Amino acid sequence: MFSRVLLISAVVACLGAAQADRPIRYGVSPVLVDGRLTALSVVMQAEGDVDGETRLILPSSGVAEGQPAPYLGAVEVVGGEARQDGASVLVVSHEPGARLTVRYRLLTGYDGDPPSQPFRPVVRPDWFVVHGEAAFVLIRERPRAPVRLTWSGVPEGWLARSSLGPAETAEHLSDSLLFGGAGWRHETRRLGPARLSLYFREAGWQVSPALAADMLASTLMANFDYWGDRPRDMVVPVVQVSGGDFGGRGMAGGFVLFAGPDTDLRTLRRIVAHEHMHGWISRQVGGFPMVDDNLSAWFNEGFTEALTARSLLRSGLWSLDDFTADLNESLLRYGLSPAVEASNRRLADERSTDFDIGKMPYDRGRLLAILWDRQFRRATGGRLGLDAVLAEQRRVAAAREPGDHTAPANELFPWVARQVTGVDLEADVRRHVDAGERIELPAGLFGDCGRVVEVRQPSFERGFDLMATFRNRRQVTGLVPGGPAERAGLREGDRIRISEIPSRDSQKPLSYRVVDEAGTVLRTITYLPVGRGEVRFQRFELARGLTPSARQACVRMLSGVTG
Repeated sequence: MFSRVLLISAVVACLGAAQADRPIRYGVSPVLVDGRLTALSVVMQAEGDVDGETRLILPSSGVAEGQPAPYLGAVEVVGGEARQDGASVLVVSHEPGARLTVRYRLLTGYDGDPPSQPFRPVVRPDWFVVHGEAAFVLIRERPRAPVRLTWSGVPEGWLARSSLGPAETAEHLSDSLLFGGAGWRHETRRLGPARLSLYFREAGWQVSPALAADMLASTLMANFDYWGDRPRDMVVPVVQVSGGDFGGRGMAGGFVLFAGPDTDLRTLRRIVAHEHMHGWISRQVGGFPMVDDNLSAWFNEGFTEALTARSLLRSGLWSLDDFTADLNESLLRYGLSPAVEASNRRLADERSTDFDIGKMPYDRGRLLAILWDRQFRRATGGRLGLDAVLAEQRRVAAAREPGDHTAPANELFPWVARQVTGVDLEADVRRHVDAGERIELPAGLFGDCGRVVEVRQPSFERGFDLMATFRNRRQVTGLVPGGPAERAGLREGDRIRISEIPSRDSQKPLSYRVVDEAGTVLRTITYLPVGRGEVRFQRFELARGLTPSARQACVRMLSGVTG
């Protein structure tokens, strides 16, 4: 009897392994009514699990946990009996290995053009943009199953494509982007043996596509060179948003940019470098936690920030002064943030609801990367730094067997650091990451290149509630009577165009364009956001009188070159 059970288990395991090699097929087609796009139709076909029960994960991007996605139409399952298990899971009972067909429609998640980065599907009358995680039903137990994606019913002259790269697995499909419709154009550039494809819609984008493509190509090559990698094909769509926001998001096969009307090339370069760096951090150095991945943001976002600045400096796309200015923005934002001593648990829980908390992992992780790089250099006599640790971490992560659930990147890093350099980071992680103890950079951290100094200046007062204004469709909310914004001429209820990265720097002028409902600029308000009281933060000051050779030595050190 025991042998029979073992035999049955072995057969089931073999069937499961064979099944995991069979592709899951997805078909996508636009749904048009009187020539206007109203939805996307998705059909998924796969073999059910061999135990007769398959758990399907429903799209839920941009939706509060535990809530159904309002943009997901009725889900029809053929080949089994489906029952709901929570808001985002369907459990399908069926004959072992039965053929399952899942049909549903994706509706728009926005009333009009998206005001900022769209996590829900954007379905407009003649174009669409949808993240994979908001588009595709997945089989929970088969994240690495191969997939095949096809399009049908696309009108003549329309674009319909995915960013999906060569590693076509279910988890890559979820990490991809679908985009298309009418009015798309593209620019291409060579990336050594590979190709960059920049897609954009002509309406509303003020940046020269040719200049943008040139900038993208040089920035991507800088990152490939930083990691010593052969360039690969990259797909980069640009999505216009109705507000003044700008940003991006890394994804399988490339990344997507979100650009408001005021976005410039310098801003775009910084975003591009960061999002492209996510192709390595954390995807190639261990990945993300299976549960509660916001706890890893200090590594995923913070180390990406640190390496982005290094790559731009090392490649010559940034000067030493550019690097210094960027670091000082981070130091100021970190030092003045009301969330500077927030625990990592709080950052994870409130990251999506509060700007200061959302930015803290970026700055906290970046400063830790800088500090630890210096510790590694001291411990190894200058031979090894952060780059060497990450290179080994990448090798360790790549060596794992398919299906292995090794430690995610944020947990793997301290272990690899100890193996490579002998430096134990566990106490630092407990203090500065878990507990949120404030990080102070030593004054002489950068040697002869300059000093880290303490700065004191008047406190920051914007004069209105920025986040409430965002929520109120960019109509000024919470104007402080007699505050700097009101004194400059801003009024409660004014509709404003916001294009800034909040910094809490009282010495940096704020400028807002007051617009009407059609977006026509009525007037511009500019003022210093000076409040009462005093604050302190750190700043890096480059040494004066550095010779050209000394500056080059500083570029090498600050960009992570060792030896």
